[in-house]
Amino acid sequence: QGAMFRTARMGKVLKSLRLVKQVRFFRIARMRADALPHLQPLLKSFPYAMSLLHLLVFMMWLIHIIACCWFAVGDMSTSEHTWIEVYDIVDASLANQYFLSYHWALANFSGIMEVSPQNLAERIFA
Repeated sequence: QGAMFRTARMGKVLKSLRLVKQVRFFRIARMRADALPHLQPLLKSFPYAMSLLHLLVFMMWLIHIIACCWFAVGDMSTSEHTWIEVYDIVDASLANQYFLSYHWALANFSGIMEVSPQNLAERIFA
């Protein structure tokens, strides 16, 4: 009976969280709609600003995905030596691991890499 009560209660909590998420979505949409008239003159003055912003956000997202994949390749490798072990971030904080992975992914766009692959799987990915 206790488990059923907890399950029913969890369902109510999840429903409440969905409702909060929907309210937040509509609030953001309304704020965006309110801001749009103020942004129109700016966007007309700088027609490529939104395109550049979209490109920047897309590049940041792409680098994030590459960084997460790079970390996963090092983390799931069965090899004795991985870039995670060589650069001694096995026990580092999640933020440190993420930003080192992000740095590697970003550096790949410029060609300057301080973190290098250590095994075959990492070389194939890189």
